[in-house]
Amino acid sequence: MSDAHYATALSGFGDSEVLKDRPYCGCAIFWPRNLAARADIIKTDSNRVCVLNVHDNSSNLLFVTVPLESSEISYDEFCCVLAQVMHIAEQFPDSHLILEMILMLILPDVLHTLHF
Repeated sequence: MSDAHYATALSGFGDSEVLKDRPYCGCAIFWPRNLAARADIIKTDSNRVCVLNVHDNSSNLLFVTVPLESSEISYDEFCCVLAQVMHIAEQFPDSHLILEMILMLILPDVLHTLHF
């Protein structure tokens, strides 16, 4: 991707079955290779939560990225994702949580009228 950056990413699509439409998004977090702080990728069991812990002697940051498609996610699933984020944050009590929730609006009627 880049000689100047590291990255962590996840795909919302598993390979265990054929999926219809776009039920899940993916996400990525990039950071510079010359970052003075240590960056640790935090693995989750979620196909919606991407996490990076960046820390040094003076600061501790927990970056959490959650992509959501408004047309596909239910209230219960949204609450489940928030519970996962809370659980991750509780594992890093000394970190400042930086949460990015990406809401992707899918407008199929509009997309059909666009010409590229």
